[in-house]
Amino acid sequence: MDLLVSFFIGLLASLVAILISLYIERLRQPKIIIKAYKIANTEIEYSDPEREHIGKVKYYRLLVANRSFPIPFHWIPRQTAESCRATLDFIGFDTNDLVFSMQGRWSSTPELPFLSSSDKMLRLLNPDPVTISTSSIGEKLDVFIWHDKTKDAYGWNNEAYFSNWKPAHYALKTGKYKLEVHITTQNGKSLAEDFIIKIGTSIKTTSIYHQ
Repeated sequence: MDLLVSFFIGLLASLVAILISLYIERLRQPKIIIKAYKIANTEIEYSDPEREHIGKVKYYRLLVANRSFPIPFHWIPRQTAESCRATLDFIGFDTNDLVFSMQGRWSSTPELPFLSSSDKMLRLLNPDPVTISTSSIGEKLDVFIWHDKTKDAYGWNNEAYFSNWKPAHYALKTGKYKLEVHITTQNGKSLAEDFIIKIGTSIKTTSIYHQ
């Protein structure tokens, strides 16, 4: 009898240990967060011969990170988010109609003008994904570009390199837009976050912020 009781106690303890291990492993899955930090934006004035006609621009971006465990559980290693891709939906603020949708471009991935013709087409159709670990501040996701010389804005991704930095089908008129950002990762849950885009008449009056 005692042997049977010991067997069931040992079996129960093993099951509890397995369940705890599975629960912790599930918690270790990537925890993607998206933030509209100003530090993610980049302002550049092009003066090189190949791009001097573009002049001063500002790239508006979002910061996508993989959140580590909070204290006191920070010692538990979070899994790296593998093969992260993004889709961005631009929606009329007042109408709620879809203005356009585009594949996201990570700012750390290669710029198409510096690639071979075959690589350009490959990345145009299938933009490079990124891997996001908890040890980095995150990856910058391009959203739109503001041209200071002509005072206009356009959604920015790999397609823009084929349209002189101004893809007409991604034009953003002055006003407000809703932005839905969808992030998928190979080994974690998908995430969707909403933001507001304000296109003003200058860089100072143009912004992106959390809804």
